[in-house]
Amino acid sequence: PDVEDPEKIVQVYSNEYSEELVMIIHTEIPQIMDFSVEALNLIDLHFWRKALAEKLDREYIQGTLVAAIGAYLGIVLARKFEGYWVPRNNLLESQIVVDQIAWLPFLRAQNFLHSRKSTLDYSLRKFYRAVEKHHVDWVG
Repeated sequence: PDVEDPEKIVQVYSNEYSEELVMIIHTEIPQIMDFSVEALNLIDLHFWRKALAEKLDREYIQGTLVAAIGAYLGIVLARKFEGYWVPRNNLLESQIVVDQIAWLPFLRAQNFLHSRKSTLDYSLRKFYRAVEKHHVDWVG
């Protein structure tokens, strides 16, 4: 990490950023409270169906949603695969390390939110499956 207080930054990811996503869409996707792979599927579907990447203000996407979705995705990965955060000053470089491989959930969120098509190309579920495949290969 290149931040002064990594534990504090990880708490911000968990307590502020990911909770922002929960607050934004929990009425439409109650399963979001589970921090599960099923919730990732529903988030993918929600953003694709509503074409939110193209309808929402770019500043709101960059300033709020990238952090919220990236933190949520990272938490799901950390919980499922016993990964850990490596926070960075540049949010897009912050990582979840699973089995000695660094994954970039905030960068994935930024790519996911680029356009309606990118919600398919950079789906959260695909990212999860890539980590899962690596984890199975690593431990199996």
